[in-house]
Amino acid sequence: MAKPFPSLFDTLGRASILWGKSFLDLLPVLLLWMLSQMLLEYFLPQQAQVSAMLFVTLFLDMAITTLFFSMIVYGLFQRLRSHPIDFTVMFKSGYQRFIPIYLAYIVISLPLLLVLFAFAGLLYFSKLIPMAWTMNILSMQHIIILLATLLSLVLIVNFFIAGVLIVIERQKVLSALKNSYQLVKKHWVDTLLIILLFGIIAAFLMLALDEMQIPYAKAILILLLSSFYPALMIIHYDNLLKDTPKQGNEILSLPQIGQKSH
Repeated sequence: MAKPFPSLFDTLGRASILWGKSFLDLLPVLLLWMLSQMLLEYFLPQQAQVSAMLFVTLFLDMAITTLFFSMIVYGLFQRLRSHPIDFTVMFKSGYQRFIPIYLAYIVISLPLLLVLFAFAGLLYFSKLIPMAWTMNILSMQHIIILLATLLSLVLIVNFFIAGVLIVIERQKVLSALKNSYQLVKKHWVDTLLIILLFGIIAAFLMLALDEMQIPYAKAILILLLSSFYPALMIIHYDNLLKDTPKQGNEILSLPQIGQKSH
């Protein structure tokens, strides 16, 4: 008889243990990430309006996130397998998988990016577009952004473990996105709940930090949670692989965690 798929709280518990065991080991990388975020916010403050500087800040933020995410995923994997964390290998993995992870990140964020580019273009060419058209479109901006956010959430769920496949299994971008969807689709709701739970935790901590008026709240949030989200991804991936039938499925060619894909 097949074992039931691990519950949300089982996944949360295992991820919390992995996060706790690896936190001090990964602390130098986490502090470096936090420092990078603080420097970015200092030199390029967040923009409230759609502008060229907003896109510069956004893509730089994505680049920083991608680089450190790759390092942390590899470090967590080493810790999960009870191997000592090798910072040299971890940094090497980070820059080697930077471009594939960055491209995957852009694909997942594409709906929101397209909306931002569309609004930027609308504002830039506003003198060439009838004012009535511009006002009608801008009046619906909240609905448009909401729809783009929901579409991005769907992509985040479908491609939730793509980052693990790219970093650990060293798969190419399209293969990782496809294989992530193949693994996730059977447990789509479970994956969505994991993401929503993480979002609730992050939002609660952010509100608490803002309420206490602590400066660089986002950087502190990165320090606390930036290794927890990848831990959730790795544990969920492990659960999905264990639940995958041994035959009759194309995805079965995927190696178990730690083996190289061919």
